[in-house]
Amino acid sequence: MKPKISRRAQRYPVNLKVKEINGRQVADTYVVDISTSGARLECPVPLKPQDRIKFTFHQPNEDSETKLAGVVVWVKPVPEKTGRYHMGVEFHSSLFAHSPAARARSNNKTREAAHTSLVSFLGSKGGVGNTFLTINVAYLLAREKVGRVLVVDLDLLYGQARYFFDAKPKHTIVDVIENFKDLDDSYLKSLLHNYDDYLSLLPAPVQLEDAESVTPGRVKEILQYIQDLQTFKWIFLDCPHQLGEVAMMVLESSDDIFLTTAPFLPALHNARKLMKLLEILGQGRARVAVILNSAQKQKSLTDSEIQNFLGHEIDYKIGFDAANVEHSIDEGKPLAAIAPRAAMSLGLKTIADRLAGNDYQPLGSRWGRLRNIIRKS
Repeated sequence: MKPKISRRAQRYPVNLKVKEINGRQVADTYVVDISTSGARLECPVPLKPQDRIKFTFHQPNEDSETKLAGVVVWVKPVPEKTGRYHMGVEFHSSLFAHSPAARARSNNKTREAAHTSLVSFLGSKGGVGNTFLTINVAYLLAREKVGRVLVVDLDLLYGQARYFFDAKPKHTIVDVIENFKDLDDSYLKSLLHNYDDYLSLLPAPVQLEDAESVTPGRVKEILQYIQDLQTFKWIFLDCPHQLGEVAMMVLESSDDIFLTTAPFLPALHNARKLMKLLEILGQGRARVAVILNSAQKQKSLTDSEIQNFLGHEIDYKIGFDAANVEHSIDEGKPLAAIAPRAAMSLGLKTIADRLAGNDYQPLGSRWGRLRNIIRKS
């Protein structure tokens, strides 16, 4: 596949009414442009540069609120509107040590040379199986032996990726941060949990308080360093369903985004909300693929109803297989390692095939299912 080139964060014009700033209700205040790295607000009363800011706004056609936080980096009067001000907000200030143009040139040059793809898996809700899918697609891709795969557990508060490998790692992402200045290829490998020669895991922190040290800037440095090493062909990012600063940063940098949901209304509602926010942040539909996990033949919602509700087609359907999933988790082994011919394993294989650049048909295609079965025979 032709390597994709990361893009600098671009601001997109919007008109989103702000309801609260730092816990207080405000009037006549709007988000006027936004990106995954920052936003600009227009309001009658400004904050000061370096003030921390948390604000909530309503997305179009949504009842619930979206919350974001950052630091005010500049304040300017609006020339054509007396008594109104623009405030520039950075969501992750530690990323802006250099000018945006210089950083973009550096990132593009590195990405072209490294050929390392960042692949984000984002769950629409807890319990939809996002971590399970991340681990199993990574395993299937690594099994092809066309390149090494690294899984980074970014569910910083409740990361559970280690349990899917039955792993008791000695190190986590916190150790990589603390020893970043001393890293080289060999030292980095010693800090990872290496499942085999082609698949490795960088676990989330063990202690809740350690999560505070895993900032967007630190994660950005680590991912860029690993890309520069060129030892991994893919970096899988297991993102939490809460779209915080770290998740927003990696989604902006990702080459592919897989949004995992399930066929029940709370999960689908969150998926629709996340997709709308991704569109506002400039993440085009071409880079976002929807995975419908735990799809069942006897269900109240049809595929067309789900697609109409989401406003996006279902790219992959993964069947419901409770017995094999429970066995896989209890054993701490990938599903394809213990049940390679199970329908669920074959469905996951279509996602791995896409990332590997293999010819594939979506799981909904009869020929695609038959072709996969023949290939495995």
